[in-house]
Amino acid sequence: MATQQKPLVLIVGDDYDFLEINRIHLEQAGYRVVTAADPEAALRRMEE
Repeated sequence: MATQQKPLVLIVGDDYDFLEINRIHLEQAGYRVVTAADPEAALRRMEE
């Protein structure tokens, strides 16, 4: 039986509170969430 993965969302921003609030809401809505503080970090996270 194949398990369906949750959709993945990448949030990029330099405001920690913004990242955390949105991460929490999206995870509660059923998404996997990756956050990054800047564009370079976002690119590194997507390569993982």
